[in-house]
Amino acid sequence: MVIRIGSSHWQGKAWVILLPLLFFSYFSGQVFYKLMVRIKQFVALNIQRPFFEVLLGGLVIFAAGLIAPEMLFSGQHNFHLFTTGWQSKSIVYLMMVALGKLVLLTICKQTGWLGGDIFPVLFSVTTIGFVIAHFLPSVDQIFAVVIVAIGMGTAILGSPILVGSLIGIMFAPLNLLPLVIVATIVLKIWQDYLADRVNVAYFKDIYDKTKWSSRVDNWS
Repeated sequence: MVIRIGSSHWQGKAWVILLPLLFFSYFSGQVFYKLMVRIKQFVALNIQRPFFEVLLGGLVIFAAGLIAPEMLFSGQHNFHLFTTGWQSKSIVYLMMVALGKLVLLTICKQTGWLGGDIFPVLFSVTTIGFVIAHFLPSVDQIFAVVIVAIGMGTAILGSPILVGSLIGIMFAPLNLLPLVIVATIVLKIWQDYLADRVNVAYFKDIYDKTKWSSRVDNWS
């Protein structure tokens, strides 16, 4: 299902802000990823009986449905919201939905309520992209949203090729494809050749060369 999240009128100055915005998003995404790992570990250590795990997952899903129904169901089915003006809601509400969906995803995976993780993550980071774009009024909104989504999505899912391909093919306006391709290549080079050479213990701790399919499943 292809859903373009809007139209972009980016100009040449987008190339100037591309890398700073991309890496800001990537490193911010690493913080969210570590938070998700900590939540998983907390649940694993404190709730070990299957009955209580399932019960916790069910209660969290129920609470999420009451607070913000957008957090439920596959993120892919929620992308149509971006074509209805939903993203014009308050930045507090958007951030709550984005973070809530990441927390919900983490708890559900840990408590046996299994489902896909790719589209929920992409929906969350795209929503965060709209929040960040709110603070960049001089930057094309959809350009900012797409770059933020690629950076943060790569940090959480671990694969720039996967994230860049899905966003470029299914969600980004077609005229943003050159920027999507460049952002994807940059993050691929960073992950494969540069990240593990950075002499910062935090980055070495969070860097993971595993495939995307095992990265989220092995939040530990």
